[in-house]
Amino acid sequence: MILLGKYTYKIGEAYAPKVLRSISENRLPAEKIVTKGGSLYVTVPLEVKSVFEHELENLGAEWEIINVSGAARLFGMLKAKQGMLIGCLIAVILLNILSNIIFSFEILTDDPKIKKEVMALLYQNGIRAGTGKKDVNFTAAERALKQKLDSISWAGISVQGCKVVIDIVENIDKPEYTQKRLPTNLIARDTGVIEKVEINDGQLMTTVGSGVRKGDVIVSGDVLGDLSYSRKGFVKHFYVHYYTRSIGKVYGSFERRETFFQPYTVSEKTVLGEPESKSFLSLFDTDIPLFFEAESESLIGEYTESNLSFFGVELPVGIKTTELTKYSYTERPISETEAQERAQRLADAYENNFLDEFEIRSKNYTVETKPEGVYLTAEYKLYGVISEEVEFFINK
Repeated sequence: MILLGKYTYKIGEAYAPKVLRSISENRLPAEKIVTKGGSLYVTVPLEVKSVFEHELENLGAEWEIINVSGAARLFGMLKAKQGMLIGCLIAVILLNILSNIIFSFEILTDDPKIKKEVMALLYQNGIRAGTGKKDVNFTAAERALKQKLDSISWAGISVQGCKVVIDIVENIDKPEYTQKRLPTNLIARDTGVIEKVEINDGQLMTTVGSGVRKGDVIVSGDVLGDLSYSRKGFVKHFYVHYYTRSIGKVYGSFERRETFFQPYTVSEKTVLGEPESKSFLSLFDTDIPLFFEAESESLIGEYTESNLSFFGVELPVGIKTTELTKYSYTERPISETEAQERAQRLADAYENNFLDEFEIRSKNYTVETKPEGVYLTAEYKLYGVISEEVEFFINK
């Protein structure tokens, strides 16, 4: 949202892989991701700022905000017309207040009886028109719908603006069969040598000390069992064929090879002038700059906030002031020695982020210098879990 603005973060090169993995796994809505000079630059909208910063703190990453944009451009358009600015601010306040109130409901079913039952149960749980969204526990309401209404088998509640949407699945007659998950194999995720197995279910297809290639089946869920019984002194054998989920872990040693590149230039922060006192209009969770800055410049500083009060009640409107320092980034050439040191730090970061689950038995680095920069090739001998579980379909 342009009104709310967006923030650009610079993350240290040692933490860039962890942050990228976290953005992918948690599906954080990053608007722009750029790598430059070994550092990672991520732009996120204001509404996920606190979530993103919390994730950075959990990862222990080194980061800083290098650019804030969005709201300043809107303020620039309205500065010449103070009346319009005040009117817009009042409208924003009203919109923020009204946007947190429930006005309507939509129940995704054609059955009027179910609609009536759902609305009655929502009313009992305090969800009705005019209720504030922050005052409602939607998770508890979903659970109540599933537990107390026999006519539905599943319910999901989502909020779209000021409308609450209830998606339900009506009960249907269940067929008389038990659904089971697909059987699985344990396959090799790296080419290496098996050194240890811990198998709870499935059929081991090789032995300890054997070599495997990436993708080979180590433990199969397609099992051929040998059963036997004795009668009157005779032992009879017969075989039973069945499918199961392969459960366990296979440990082994394997090798990996990675190459890290560092160019002969790095991006550095340059301070522009002395710190300046700046003010922001704080409106709910939105900070609107009361000054103008070029988009190529970045600002950092610590804030002090003073909110307005009405009959002793603190209002979500106030003025934030801060001593801001302007800075920008410039490219600096580096020596071959420094480039090698930085390439080594990239290798160290890779080991900390991607090899932390393995035992590094040995490693060897090879450095190659070229006109464009330094290439550091790392060869690792590792030990750890070499298997991963994958499903397979049964041929009929």
